Amino acid sequence: MKPCAPLLLLSAALLVVGCGSAPRERYYSMAPAQTAGPANPTSAITQRIVVGPVSVPESINRIEIVVRRGEHRLELLELQRWAALPPSEVANATAQALEVALAQPGTRVMVDSAAIGQGPSQRVVIDVQRFDALLGQSLAFDASWRVLDAKGVALASGQTRVVEPASGDAEAIAAAAGRAIAQMARQIAAALPAPATAATRP
Repeated sequence: MKPCAPLLLLSAALLVVGCGSAPRERYYSMAPAQTAGPANPTSAITQRIVVGPVSVPESINRIEIVVRRGEHRLELLELQRWAALPPSEVANATAQALEVALAQPGTRVMVDSAAIGQGPSQRVVIDVQRFDALLGQSLAFDASWRVLDAKGVALASGQTRVVEPASGDAEAIAAAAGRAIAQMARQIAAALPAPATAATRP
């Protein structure tokens, strides 16, 4: 029986090593970490801008990050994942960047899911038509967007096309997506009608 003891210890050690080296999933967000809250957190909310719905190509609408490996080949990065599904990621990143771009006291930007029971003053609808990530190279982002009033009437629309460098791993892709979305948010902010108080001033 004694000779079996070393074998048992060796098997246990191999099992521990095997479990310890198992790869783990990593999660990424298109929105950068927020370092500060709203500029005027005590200001009365006079305007609510809701971001959503957001649509994305079906080929990338999954939790795993999808990259392009050529003209006709896509690859799923099983262990590199978005923190939420891409439509939610785009909406969250857009809302955060739009609030920064506007920097208007009394204006609150939120995603569609957070606006339940709160009538928006304006709504931003986004259709992402291209989200091509070339691992270690770049991210091509192409999206059309519309700004609607509370009654669903179009106030503004536009198209954002940008290619951002992403010379790294999946984190570089997430950062590139954040920069592309921030550029789109600045374009949306520039197209938004002036607040009613400013527009009606004599």
